[in-house]
Amino acid sequence: MTRKSRLRTITSLVIIGACAYTMAGGLTILRYLVSNSADTAEGAKTLHDYADVFPVHYLARQTLAQRASQGQPAQMIEPFASLLSVTPADGAAWLTLAEAEAYAGKPTDQVVRALAMSSLTAPSEARVMKARALFTLQIWNNVPPEAQGVFVGDLIWAFRINDFSQEEIAYLRAGLARLPEDARRRVITQLQAESRRGEQVLDELKLQDSVAPP
Repeated sequence: MTRKSRLRTITSLVIIGACAYTMAGGLTILRYLVSNSADTAEGAKTLHDYADVFPVHYLARQTLAQRASQGQPAQMIEPFASLLSVTPADGAAWLTLAEAEAYAGKPTDQVVRALAMSSLTAPSEARVMKARALFTLQIWNNVPPEAQGVFVGDLIWAFRINDFSQEEIAYLRAGLARLPEDARRRVITQLQAESRRGEQVLDELKLQDSVAPP
């Protein structure tokens, strides 16, 4: 066998192998889609079976997490942790995990760690920033100063694109009013440092009206 014929043989084998790999992946996807169409206990078990099967492992874990989000917070933790093990840059999933852990009564440092990962992986995603601001206010007394600083940035961006409903603005006003006065003053100072963008938030939340004059 000449060198040229050997190269042709190797090339043919590589092409055949690539085609076989693609076909196998396609069949796996088809089987997964059939399993995903059954929203039953048996379908959920099948999805668990696909959670470690490439190339559908992400889709299977995402579907399991979405279905778990309709249940109790404690039932959401494992599916979202599993999803994040293959998509660690999903800031929305990190936030959902933090919320589930908080509502399930998990240790504060565990909740804060997931919240910090949300801030790190989704620093400027509008839908995440809005939800993160609302959640951070709920657990304000348990978050470190860094998270409180992120809260201010999330507020500014969400107000800038008019993302808060009137009900959510009322919730923010009430939640901030319940904070200790020194905490409200820190928020005001941080917002004032952002010039016009911060002033907009101060006006919308009527935050300066909630503290006594110095």
